[in-house]
Amino acid sequence: MTNIFRHPDFNHILVANREINLQDSFSVLCRALLEGTLKNCHVKIIIKNNKTIAELQGEFNKAFAYLKIEFYSAPYEAKKLQPQSKLIRHDQTLQFCRKGGAEGILQLKPNASVAIFEKELWDQFGLSVQVFRKSGSLWIETSLTDSWTLMQQNLEGEQMTRAMLDDAAGIDFSDRDQVD
Repeated sequence: MTNIFRHPDFNHILVANREINLQDSFSVLCRALLEGTLKNCHVKIIIKNNKTIAELQGEFNKAFAYLKIEFYSAPYEAKKLQPQSKLIRHDQTLQFCRKGGAEGILQLKPNASVAIFEKELWDQFGLSVQVFRKSGSLWIETSLTDSWTLMQQNLEGEQMTRAMLDDAAGIDFSDRDQVD
């Protein structure tokens, strides 16, 4: 595992002999991961029966701000879209939606593909999930890009969202009377 050291000024960390400014955007860390600097860095999430879906989603979202996971009552199937009717409410506990598996620790590995992440949740914890990527104000299911890593998906979500926000910022609605 990569060692991470906090610099004495508390505004930087040293990761694998590379200084990272904590005030830079999350994408700096993402790029470092894609470059291989932080290949073995990961986040641990505890899977317990009494944890709610919303709590687990929040923990996942802290690691990947432009991704979200949704939970389904239908068994996991690779590259298959889950019907909206099988979506489980966010206030339900994990015990309610698990189909076997055990409690334990989920290691979020940024360089793992979406397909591997979703399969691992099913195999180890009996949780059927789908990863969604943010694109502006929409959430897009990642079934067609399941081979991308979580980090790649997150970076794409960040770039698409920023591009859409930048485009929207350039629109001047006060000039409507000049548009035919």
